[in-house]
Amino acid sequence: MPPTTEVDISVKNKTSDRQLFISEHFKDVEDLQIKVFKVTFLLTNTTLEISRMYSKIFSKSFEALSEIRETIPPKNDSKTQFTLESDVGEQLYFNLSCIQSEYNNENIYEVRIEGQFDLLEQYRTIFIKEVKSLCTSIYCIEDEISNTISIAAYPIVRVMENSLREYIVRFFLRKFGSKWWDGNSTTELKAKASDRKKTGWNNLNMELYNIDFVELTELLAGRFMKTDGEFLLKSLDEIASFRQDEEKFNEHYKRLRSKFLDNWEKYFKSEIEVENFINDWKEMYEVRCEVAHNSLLSLNRFIKLTQLHDKLKENLVKLINQQRIIKLPEYKLLEEVLSLQIKFTKDDVENLINDSLLFISSVNFGYENMTVDDFNEKVNVLRTELKIFGEVTISDTQVSGVDEGEDLQNGIPSTNVEFSCIPEEVIKALHLGLTTNKFQA
Repeated sequence: MPPTTEVDISVKNKTSDRQLFISEHFKDVEDLQIKVFKVTFLLTNTTLEISRMYSKIFSKSFEALSEIRETIPPKNDSKTQFTLESDVGEQLYFNLSCIQSEYNNENIYEVRIEGQFDLLEQYRTIFIKEVKSLCTSIYCIEDEISNTISIAAYPIVRVMENSLREYIVRFFLRKFGSKWWDGNSTTELKAKASDRKKTGWNNLNMELYNIDFVELTELLAGRFMKTDGEFLLKSLDEIASFRQDEEKFNEHYKRLRSKFLDNWEKYFKSEIEVENFINDWKEMYEVRCEVAHNSLLSLNRFIKLTQLHDKLKENLVKLINQQRIIKLPEYKLLEEVLSLQIKFTKDDVENLINDSLLFISSVNFGYENMTVDDFNEKVNVLRTELKIFGEVTISDTQVSGVDEGEDLQNGIPSTNVEFSCIPEEVIKALHLGLTTNKFQA
């Protein structure tokens, strides 16, 4: 068993960004930085003698590591058990063995490689590329790196998949009621949902849970309008009857045209404010399949998954919250904030979140200029309302915009407000307001 010494990753190996990502997304993996992971391959060869093949694998193994690290020449002469080391102390441990197949005496080599997560994750695919020319076939039969990535990736996939399902159900139920599935799915989707019907949930409508991840996009972008020739002719005659009335003509034309649009154009293009949403969802589906089918996974694929997740999640959460019947606490608090007599800008809200401070001037009340008396009266009324943000301290009123000797009543009054501790749920409501553009720029 190789020693489990902690590895010091050098900056010159350009792994700092990877290390930050690994530390963030694999923090639940115990002793990740010192744990030894295993990858095992079976290689077949029909042309080389066993000793010659061992030497070739040894050379290719060293060349593969040289592609991603500065390397130190191996310290022993064994070609079946050896250690490769980078110039900063990272190590890979190799164990090779060979048997012959019973049918045609083909040589079958088992190659087990052990090492720390970051190095071995990069090394696996380069090793395969290097030894490919030596082999008639290559199989990966054990990959603890992919297993670890899959465990981290699955919760992300599950959350995203169920988030889109939740949004679709909420949207269509609100739009069409309980018959929404009949008018917004194809015969093929209905058949798939019926064929995949799961036992034990007979009392629930499970259509969306019986279709595949990528098939959800058909509901977003499908064209489900059922029309016949009679309907079309009647609609055209109706439009023609208004050709002398431009306003009514355009109204009926737009109404007919909308019936032939797909769901994306009709409903979701203006709702889902994410560029290339459908394509991104399909790309996420590809990674999802790799996770679900226990395929080999690279860190780059997982990074892509998290990037897509970050791009899509915020918009989906916002859409779901807009459709909620029972509003989350932060939505209720946001409504309270927006109902205050003062109008907040984005800068005001960011100052509240970051510094628990608020600068108030006549502009916040909708006036460029106010008398000091009117301003103070509004601030005194506001004092009670501002308690939503916690204990409040309001400074004396200052006046700007007046020249020396002029009446202060004609200037721009302002004051500074400080809060001792804004509650966490109010901070969430303010963040929600920023992401949903509820505050003035």
